[in-house]
Parts: sequence; structure tokens; C-alpha cells
Amino acid sequence: MTVDPPNWKWIQPLGNGSTPPFRVDAKIGALVWSLLLIGVGVTALAYSSDWFVDGAAVLADRLSVPPLVIGTLVIGLGTSLPEVFVSTMAAVRGDLNLGVGNIVGSNTANLTLVLGIAAMIALVRAESAIVRREAPLMLGACVLMAALAWRKLTLTGGLILLTGLAGYLMLTFWLARRSRNDLLIRDVEEYTEVENRYPIWMEVGRTLIGLVGTLVAAQMLVVGALGVADRLGWSGGFVGLTLVAVGTSLPELAASIQAVRRHEDELLVGNLVGSNILNSLLVGGLVGVVGRGAAPTSDVLHRGMLVMVVSLAAVTLLMATRARFGRTSGVILASVYLASAVALGTR
Repeated sequence: MTVDPPNWKWIQPLGNGSTPPFRVDAKIGALVWSLLLIGVGVTALAYSSDWFVDGAAVLADRLSVPPLVIGTLVIGLGTSLPEVFVSTMAAVRGDLNLGVGNIVGSNTANLTLVLGIAAMIALVRAESAIVRREAPLMLGACVLMAALAWRKLTLTGGLILLTGLAGYLMLTFWLARRSRNDLLIRDVEEYTEVENRYPIWMEVGRTLIGLVGTLVAAQMLVVGALGVADRLGWSGGFVGLTLVAVGTSLPELAASIQAVRRHEDELLVGNLVGSNILNSLLVGGLVGVVGRGAAPTSDVLHRGMLVMVVSLAAVTLLMATRARFGRTSGVILASVYLASAVALGTR
């Protein structure tokens, strides 16, 4: 889908028509159009992915899918759907830096900005044994993706990431049979019980509407982001790390705020961890497969990868020690993201 900007070469001002028309620079008009596409795309992403997450989770529960799978895979995939579409579309268009930058920026935003905002609302605990076990897997997946994409994410690199995804899926289903009383499972059961309020046909409907809406919104976001990068002279990597990454992380933010208000801490953390794993293995794998032949990774993206690895390693260590994220921790995490975004923008 291609969305062309309107022809704003001349604009007639309000009045009786006696005033001569004034000229609006074509570049400014195109920039405004691109920003409009981004705004509409981000808003639609937030609502569409929320519909998909809720519908898919309830459908999975009615199909007797284990709660662990719902918490880490179904909900994680739902909140990662924008990254799947945005990064894959960018790679198809030949902008590998935008695609990889979105993955790196979203991973960083999830465990700094999103977790930080949630912690500022209420205390967030990471006491689930499953979450603490998966946090190192998340860090390993992110490091693997960064290593493979450091110079250029190739077809071989993409296949390696997808193979890692297959291994993660098998591990998750194996753990689902062994885990029964974990805190994460309790939170997932409470979540599906609250959301399970519509007939099955309505659940299918909102899931499909959410899927299609996310696809369309992602395309608008990609077109708008590329337009802004072109008009302002920004690299695709920087736009992906910041503007697009925040936009595609809005579903995680919405789900996290909802979870923390319900005191479903383990579901919140489990969703963020699962989302980062899927971003790195699934989205990274797809970008490598469909984006082969694209330009090498940019310098700004290298710096973004280093920020991602360091920040995720610190948060993973805190999770492994059953740390509690309070208001002070939330302010620190959010500040880290904002400071890193500013630093990445300076050459």
C-alpha cells in the first residue's frame, strides 16, 4: 500500500478571495503528511493490537492452551505484532536499518520506558520462577540478534534466529507441562477470566479486526517514518530506534498499565520478556529472510545495540535477584531510555 501526500503546492487562505494565494513549500507539506501518517498509524496500532491481544488470549484459553503459553507466547506475540509488520515491511522496502532499528529500539523501550512507567504507577515484582528463568533467555536472544545484525543481517542470520525461535517454542511447551502453581500462571488465569465476556464469534471477530487493523496501521507508520527520515535527513536506523520503536511499543505499554492496575505483576513482566524474545528471534529472523541484499547496518544502530545489551543485562540481573521495581526505579529506567535516545541523536 502506497500513501501519496496531497498536493499542497498552493493553499488559498480564508477570505473573500481577494488575497493572492500563498505558497507552501512542498517539503513542509510532505513532512506534515508524513507526521500525520505516523500519528494515525501509532493510534491505530495501540487500539488494533489491544483487540488482537485480548481476543487471541481468550480464544487460546477456550481452546485449553496452557496459561504459561498464553502468558509468554500468545500475549507476547500480540503485543509484538506491530514490530512484526513494521520491521518486515521496512525490510521488504529495502530499509534494513529501519527494520532492525525498530527491533533494537523496541526491546530497549520495553524494559526501560515501559517497565519504568508501570513501576511509577505501582510496585512491580519479579518473583515468578518462570519469568526469572526466561529473563536470561531473553538477554541471550537479544545479544544473538545484535551479533548477527552488527554488520548486516543476512539470510543465514535470519534462519539462525528462526531456528532459535523453534527451540524457544519447544522449551515453552515443555515447561507448560511441568509448571502448575507459578505466579505467572495465576495472573494469566485472572486476566483471561476478566476478558472472557463475549461469545466465541465476537472473540474471533475482534481478533481478526485487530489483526487487519494492525497490518494497515503498521504500513502507515512505515510510510510516515520513511517520509520523516527523508525530509529531515535522519537515518532509517535512528528513526527506527526512537520514533518507530516507541510507536510499536505502545501495545506493551497499554498492556503493562492494565496489568499493573490489576496487580498482575508477573503477567506484566512475563509479557515484556516474551515480547523481547519474539522481537529478537521472530521479527529479527523475518527481517533477515526477506531483507537480504539491503544496506549494511549503520553506526547509530551499532550504538543502539550497545545501549540495548547493557540496559537489558542490568534489568535481567535485577529480575534474577527478585528485585522490586518501585517509583524511584521507574523514574531511573524511563530516564535511561530518554537519555539514550538523546545521545543516539547526537553525532
